[in-house]
Amino acid sequence: MRGILLLAAALLAGWGIDFRAITSPCEVSQPTRLEVLLRYEDPNQSGFFLPERGVTVSALLAPGTDEKGWPRRVADDALYVAGVRIRPVRKHRDGTLEYQAWIPLRGPTPEGILLSVSAPGVDREDRPPVVYEVIPVRVGADSLEVAAGGELRLPFARQQSSWVLPGEESWQLGVSGGAARWDTSSVRLPSSPLVLPVASLPGAPGGWLHARLVFQRRAVLDRAGTSRYRLELHSVADLIWRVRRTADPTLR
Repeated sequence: MRGILLLAAALLAGWGIDFRAITSPCEVSQPTRLEVLLRYEDPNQSGFFLPERGVTVSALLAPGTDEKGWPRRVADDALYVAGVRIRPVRKHRDGTLEYQAWIPLRGPTPEGILLSVSAPGVDREDRPPVVYEVIPVRVGADSLEVAAGGELRLPFARQQSSWVLPGEESWQLGVSGGAARWDTSSVRLPSSPLVLPVASLPGAPGGWLHARLVFQRRAVLDRAGTSRYRLELHSVADLIWRVRRTADPTLR
C-alpha cells in the first residue's frame, strides 16, 4: 500500500501538479480590504517638472473570503477617483488587485481640493458608499522674500466639508538652508497662513531657503454585516516654497 502511494505521488509530481496552488476554503472569513493613497503633486516640486497639477493614486484591493471561506468575487474591479475610472494594473497571485494612476487637476482650486472616491464592487456589487477626501494646496506664489526681523508667512487653503470621513491628521514643516535645517510638526492642523519668525530660521541674510509643508491624513470606513468591506484612505500633500532672506527691508 505504501508503495502505491509513493508511486502515485511520484506520478503527480511528474505531471507538475502543485497542490499549494489549489484554492481551498479558509477556516475564517476575511473582509474585503481596500487601501487608497492620494498624493498631491504640485508643478513646483523640487527636481521635477510637471506641466500641470495632479494627484497620484495608488491602491490595493484584497477581495477577502466569504462566510464559507471561499475567495470573494470582484464584480466590478474599477476604482473611481474624482470621477476618473481606474482599472487594475496588476493582479497578484493571492488575488490582490493593484491600482496606479495620475489624475490631472485642471483649473484653479483656491479653496483646496475635494476628491470623491468610489470603491470597486465585490459579490453582487457590494461596496462602501462614496467617500470624499480634502487635500490642502499652496496659495499664491511659490517664491517668497522675507526681511531680517520679519515673519515668514506660508499661505495654504484647505476645504471644510461635512462629507469627509473623520480621521487622524498631522503636518510637518521643514525649512532648510545650506547645511542647516529647522523642523516642527503637530497633530493639530494650523491656520493659514502658517507664520514663523525669521530669527528661528536657518541660513544667513541674502541666501535662499527651501520650505516644505507636508499634510497627512488617514481615515477608515469599516462596514460590518454581510458585505464586510473595509476602506482605508490616506492622503499626502507636499507644499513647497523657495524663500529668499533679505538683509534690508527696502530690498523686498
